[in-house]
Amino acid sequence: MSHPRIYMDYNATAPVLSKVKETMMECLDVVGNPSSVHYEGRKAKQYLENARLAVAQSLCATPEEIIFTSGGTESNNIGLIGLAYLAQRLGKNKSILLPPIEHPCIVGTAEFLREKGFTIEPIVVDTDGKIDIDSLEKQCRNKPSVMAFSWANHEIGTIQDMETIVTMAHDHQILVHCDAVAAFGKLPQDMLDLQRCPIDTMSISGHKIGAPWGVGALRVRQGIDITAIVEGGKQEYGRRPGTQNLLGIVGLGQVTSMLDTMIVAYQQLIYQRTLFEEGLLALDGVSIYAQHVDRLPNTINACFHDLQGDILVASLDIEGIAVSAGAACSSGMSMPSPVLVGLGIKKEKAQQSVRFSLGTDSQIGDIHRTLKVLSSTLSRIRNINN
Repeated sequence: MSHPRIYMDYNATAPVLSKVKETMMECLDVVGNPSSVHYEGRKAKQYLENARLAVAQSLCATPEEIIFTSGGTESNNIGLIGLAYLAQRLGKNKSILLPPIEHPCIVGTAEFLREKGFTIEPIVVDTDGKIDIDSLEKQCRNKPSVMAFSWANHEIGTIQDMETIVTMAHDHQILVHCDAVAAFGKLPQDMLDLQRCPIDTMSISGHKIGAPWGVGALRVRQGIDITAIVEGGKQEYGRRPGTQNLLGIVGLGQVTSMLDTMIVAYQQLIYQRTLFEEGLLALDGVSIYAQHVDRLPNTINACFHDLQGDILVASLDIEGIAVSAGAACSSGMSMPSPVLVGLGIKKEKAQQSVRFSLGTDSQIGDIHRTLKVLSSTLSRIRNINN
């Protein structure tokens, strides 16, 4: 008897929501360019600005603070590079603070800035990925110009104490970029109130929360004067040139208008996560990273001792279960997770991990079947290895 496939890789991409599809289908009839002044252009512009307002409201921001992009990677590039160049114009030290557990697009952007003469200083994190506040306070006294980090980690789910960190940074006149791609849509709305927690730039991505691929946004706090990193037009307040992806933006606007319901659904996944972790720990040779700290409600990163994570991912795929061994942006490469290595875990052990990420369509039955398949798969692989 064949079973329907089970999808447990929501942190890589979430399925496009039905309501989002409907709204995007309506937008397919729009023929104007949002930059054109005629009726068709004005109609397209209205769709664009309605979506901008929806995204802004979801972040407790103003529409003028929202820049639409192609996704999290571009948003992180514009935000981090923009703040670095702003700091340079203001005569600040060319020094950037960055945890060693960031997404590849943040790490890659930091390396680009290193080539431009900036120094990159690692922020100390503990074995669960939490930023060491005492160590950070000491680093802030050295007057770095920019700090960048993720609100919640994309692989292990650890949530940072954003208010404390941002307040500390601003007390030392440090500009802050936040990668909120993994957190947005999964955490209670009051945690993402940018009036209460005034992050300078913050990135989100559509395909992580039920909007289509290829669309994201960057929130730039009012008064933060970042400039475009590419040339060619004055769209998006001159900060992101090029004709906007109206279809994707409309989808992103629609999903952010549904955020309250989505957040409730994600918070309810804590029960499924707990049930799954109990089942995992009942198996031989399994441990869970960051299990006892505040985490995303849908994320489980498990170490299967003496087994290669990529082999287990492939074996589960054959059984109809989709999981991952790390960030999708670095998958396909046989290398240890940089996040786990950044936690101080040895490379050999870091290659033994698998990430399971649940979503709004996940069911209790998926948990039970995955645990059953895991039990038999682990036994089979270990028997082969022995």
